[in-house]
Amino acid sequence: MNDQLTEYRSALLTMADLRERVKHSEEIRKELSEVKVGDWKALHRNKADGSYWAEEFPFGEMHGGGLSCFFLIEEDDPIAAFDRPEHSTSSIIKGFEKKKFWEALGEDEGDQICRTQGCAKMNMRHSVFCREHHYESIRKEPCPF
Repeated sequence: MNDQLTEYRSALLTMADLRERVKHSEEIRKELSEVKVGDWKALHRNKADGSYWAEEFPFGEMHGGGLSCFFLIEEDDPIAAFDRPEHSTSSIIKGFEKKKFWEALGEDEGDQICRTQGCAKMNMRHSVFCREHHYESIRKEPCPF
């Protein structure tokens, strides 16, 4: 079997993976046939081996939806996997944005104890909270770090 997509079968795990894969979207598209279209995504089938590939637009805020990204669906029922509302690329982007925000907060280096009851950490500069509680206050979700 001559599969031109062998080098693109690896899972997308990081923002770097996603950005690299986007660069090859048009090359990947040539080997696929569109099967189904959803909201800001499409399901494709590899002409060589019949495997299913999802196409998403991870940078949809860009003009025209931005470049697409293809990834292999490795589940027993690829159509059901495609129909689920969660998107592979959006979870990568959300994780990247969370980490970027966390890193931008800096260290706990204030001169007061965090205002969160029971927390003994020092506050962040320009905040009444420590880094963890400041993250939770702004993002409205538990701090994953």
